[in-house]
Amino acid sequence: MKLKLNIKKILIFTGVFLSLFSIVYIVLSTKKNITIQEAPTVTPVSVFKLIGTSPLEGNPKIAIPNLAIEFTFSKKIDPSSLSVTIDPKVNISFNFGDNGNNIFVHPESDWLYGKKYTIFMSVQSESGETLDSPIKYTFIPEKETDSSLDESGFK
Repeated sequence: MKLKLNIKKILIFTGVFLSLFSIVYIVLSTKKNITIQEAPTVTPVSVFKLIGTSPLEGNPKIAIPNLAIEFTFSKKIDPSSLSVTIDPKVNISFNFGDNGNNIFVHPESDWLYGKKYTIFMSVQSESGETLDSPIKYTFIPEKETDSSLDESGFK
């Protein structure tokens, strides 16, 4: 009877041990198969748009009457897509900033103080994106009287 009792205890012990071992094995083996994926990095898509002008639109005070108007865009522009007109008609020249995001509009003669000018512009990005709407920039240059510069650029 003692032998039966020992065999019974051994079988119970072996069953419990195998059950626990099986649970540990299952837990450890499933951890190996679980791969945690990081969420993909979402890069915001930049929209092609005008992000700044200098001087600001309105009534800028300028010390130099042939001051260039600077237009800054969110992406590099395609110079061949540029279309610029000015009302009233003024002969202009333009150049592009070194970073490819800027356009500088220069009058071939001086801006007239107190006269209203409106620049209309359309342009595309290097990748062919267009602006939501053409640019309309209106300004009336006012003479800067408190500046270390004069019309020649120096005092």
